[in-house]
Amino acid sequence: MQAPPAPDAAVSTLAVPGLGSPSGLFVVADGSWLVSTAEHTLQLLTPSGWRTLIAGANEEGRFEDGEGAAARFNCPAGITVDPDGHAIVADFYNNALRRVSKAGAVSTLAGGVLLAVLHAPHSVVFLPDSGEFVVSSYNALRVVTPGGAVRTLAGSEEGMSSSGS
Repeated sequence: MQAPPAPDAAVSTLAVPGLGSPSGLFVVADGSWLVSTAEHTLQLLTPSGWRTLIAGANEEGRFEDGEGAAARFNCPAGITVDPDGHAIVADFYNNALRRVSKAGAVSTLAGGVLLAVLHAPHSVVFLPDSGEFVVSSYNALRVVTPGGAVRTLAGSEEGMSSSGS
């Protein structure tokens, strides 16, 4: 039996000075990329290499809603985009799901430092049929509604249980 032919593909590197350590990526419809970084920022990259800070600042991670560079993340990770074009970011060490407007205004959709219903969220996907988000959070999958209500889809809050609830 012969192996199938290799698909036509190309791998390229886009060098972006100052990007830091990317931790999340979402490809936008116009071909740009939303990138979250371990430097506590959300940035927009164009295919030509232009980089724009959307929100956050390269300083010790904190939790603060706000506009652009006044907002604070603590290791933003997974990213998706809702139908209105808001970036939805899993804010890992802040135990939160954050909404970022196209203008860079950051607000908390669910969780937060004191409301740890999301424990170390690291990835997020949008469910177009329901308008909800599924967040992988430590040892559980959580569903977050557009209004910020959270329910457990699978897993548990204690230990590494795999039972659903």
